[in-house]
Amino acid sequence: MKNKKQITLNNLKEAYENNLLTLVRHSLQAYQDLKNKYNETPREDWERVSIEDVETFDHLRSLLIRAEYLERKSDINNVLESENIAIKLERHQYAPEMNKAYFYRKQYKTLISLGNVSTPQATTIGEAVEALTGTQLKNLCLYV
Repeated sequence: MKNKKQITLNNLKEAYENNLLTLVRHSLQAYQDLKNKYNETPREDWERVSIEDVETFDHLRSLLIRAEYLERKSDINNVLESENIAIKLERHQYAPEMNKAYFYRKQYKTLISLGNVSTPQATTIGEAVEALTGTQLKNLCLYV
């Protein structure tokens, strides 16, 4: 019988190849990340996991979660590095729950408002962008 690590790697590969994950932008990177994670896991950790858990684990779900994480990380970097988007942060020292981030699109020498978002506890522009929901982040990516 195969060992648990090999079963896991085979199930992960099967989940990647047999499903339409190739349509997801970061699925290959997610597959490689998980494969590296499983290969680097010490033998003692594999021995603690039951064979039933290894065989019934949902690898497709873990691949999708990792791919979505990588896509969000990429989108955040694109927004932060974009020269077409300006972000202003309004911070309140004694009432951080009133903090707001204002997003603008740069067009020639003018700024066109894209809206504002309440960002409580955000003290940097990076934290404000990370506080955006997925839809808000995707909408900003349209202007990158």
